Amino acid sequence: MQRATLFNPIDNSLETKVKSVRDVQKAYLSVKASLEYSKLHGYNQSLGTKEELDQAYIITKDSFKQAMRSLSDHELQKARKEELITTKQFQNLSVERHKAKFNKMRSNQMLPEDKQNVKHGRVPPSHKK
Repeated sequence: MQRATLFNPIDNSLETKVKSVRDVQKAYLSVKASLEYSKLHGYNQSLGTKEELDQAYIITKDSFKQAMRSLSDHELQKARKEELITTKQFQNLSVERHKAKFNKMRSNQMLPEDKQNVKHGRVPPSHKK
């Protein structure tokens, strides 16, 4: 089954991909902030139910990961040179790309049962002291 995503650029041009990445990042950061606010101040339904916020977070997080995978390091540098993104956006997106690469490498080194535990927010048995 195909997962829901917000990342759907209309073509493969650099301009379109960069715009889509920025849009998805904005949505992800907005949902993340809403979720954090709700956790701090209690879920009062004004931003949605806990389940709705959790689902929105998962969709936007997965969409942002997908968007970041769509841009190569070279495309990111080219987008900066062509002023499609600011220096600050370039730095933030570069950090996100490196985090994604690191997480993928770390995930590839985990045991399958550890991956399930991490996915569900539990500390993997192999990482407990």
